[in-house]
Amino acid sequence: MKLLIFASEDGEAREHLVSLASGLVQPEFIEHFSSLEDFSRSLRRPLLGESLALIVASNKQELERLVSLNRLLRDLRLILILPDHDRDSVVMGHMLRPRFLSFSDGDLTDVAAVLAKMLAINPRIQGRR
Repeated sequence: MKLLIFASEDGEAREHLVSLASGLVQPEFIEHFSSLEDFSRSLRRPLLGESLALIVASNKQELERLVSLNRLLRDLRLILILPDHDRDSVVMGHMLRPRFLSFSDGDLTDVAAVLAKMLAINPRIQGRR
């Protein structure tokens, strides 16, 4: 099982999420992506077992592109961080059927709590057997 993190823009939200994930998951179980093409390519490879994705959409255009990957994301447990509170963004975000939805202008402690809970349900991602 892997934790896939997609965040195309370097910034505070990305650094915070990577730091957060590093505190919860052993590094060998984390894959980081800053390019949507690389992320998409990774999703096309067979994933062993259940995987978790933490996705930060930097803007509406990127969110639209993520929605176009809906078929590739359907088998992943997904935490999605939207770029804004706009109704269209929220509607598009829900099209991806995330387990949890948050916003990039928040402090992301809610994301940390949800991620920790999802990892507790699947301890193998932390390296325990």
